[in-house]
Amino acid sequence: MLNMTWARPQQGVVHILRRGAWYRVVGRRSDNVVVLDVNRKNVPVDVRLLQFRGERPKAWSVVRVSLPQPKLPPDWGPTYVVCPQCAHRQKLVNHPGEMVCDECEGLYNVEWEVAV
Repeated sequence: MLNMTWARPQQGVVHILRRGAWYRVVGRRSDNVVVLDVNRKNVPVDVRLLQFRGERPKAWSVVRVSLPQPKLPPDWGPTYVVCPQCAHRQKLVNHPGEMVCDECEGLYNVEWEVAV
């Protein structure tokens, strides 16, 4: 389980997991399935659908939307960000280097290079 302590859906993957949000890996069921902590519930997910990292992210995840998302405000446009601390989704304005989260009030860099 080394280097697999946090996971999120890979770009283009449609899954119940929220795009851009990182989830803690809490276990492994087999070589192909890990268990993620999703809102305090253990959820098994195929490892081929996920991107992994060894430490908790410290920057906003940039999410590019290709299809209309009914749960997002229509004025958000094709891109939004997800907070690395609380997974709050937030409207993206311009091209900032850092942003304050409206929910947890943390200040984090924006990870433009790794958009999902």
